[in-house]
Amino acid sequence: MLKPYRRTTLLPKRKQQQYCIGTIQTLLRKHSDLGPCCSDRQFARHEHIPIGTLRGWLKRKDEYLEAVKRGSNTTLDGHGQLETFSFGADLVQFMDSVRDIEKFLTTAHVVTSLKTHQKPWLDAFLDGKPDQDRAYKGLLGWCQAFAHRHGFSQRVPCASKKTQAELQATRAEYAKVFWPKYAAYDPANIINIDETGVHYDMPPRCTWARIGKSSKVDKQHSNRVTAVLAVRADDCPEELFSVVEELPANSTCTCQPLDVGVMGPFKAKCRTEWIHETKVTSAAEKRLAMVQRILKVWEAIPSAMITRSFDKAFPREEL
Repeated sequence: MLKPYRRTTLLPKRKQQQYCIGTIQTLLRKHSDLGPCCSDRQFARHEHIPIGTLRGWLKRKDEYLEAVKRGSNTTLDGHGQLETFSFGADLVQFMDSVRDIEKFLTTAHVVTSLKTHQKPWLDAFLDGKPDQDRAYKGLLGWCQAFAHRHGFSQRVPCASKKTQAELQATRAEYAKVFWPKYAAYDPANIINIDETGVHYDMPPRCTWARIGKSSKVDKQHSNRVTAVLAVRADDCPEELFSVVEELPANSTCTCQPLDVGVMGPFKAKCRTEWIHETKVTSAAEKRLAMVQRILKVWEAIPSAMITRSFDKAFPREEL
């Protein structure tokens, strides 16, 4: 009797490659620019794409090129099974309406909306749980999953003296005043300055605490320095500090280029850099470490980020 054959070596498994929508759109436009004489197989070989993958993209070419989803997404239709309830669009509209007027939107508000407009569904959901505790936790989990699925995330609220609509109007008015006065200036002579505090320990926003124990912390702060950052409108860092035009009051989040698109990534990079630093103890060593961290992170800020911040804060198209 012959023994069953067994392979002694395993064939190498083909590595799965995911392509985001932005990459697919770029490749499809490149394929279109080559014209009808281009061979799909040669193009796929040149771009290191499986020919089957390319042909699948070409079948849905119009869908990919017309997609308005974020370029980092990998699918047009999303993931997971479809929602089984019919009021999803209405609930999303309610959540958007609350945030459009810049009011607090919490899980409790979503539950209140369900109690008001979807009482039969809510009762059926709660009745399907074995006890009240699980029903409560299950409902909160459902609301949070729904919010994440539709593009919401939990954020630390920021107080503002103006609504978003008022800030956009202020930015447009400021751009109309700014560019007639300084449009003739060389971008290298348009400078934006901002200052920000940098802590040695980069204090976190949250702390770990034992369940049932207090989460209080003392008021001691680590060593702190104030970093004064300056950039030119032509994306070059600036060392000489000068002011060319005052910004409108209470609108730095939209009219301050450094606040619009640079300060957030700068702080995030500072926190990342702090993780890799060697711990020091003396005040002088901490000050030196903070200065070196600031310089290293500032040099790593890409120039394109600076120019985008100026374009967003001072939009010429709104003149």
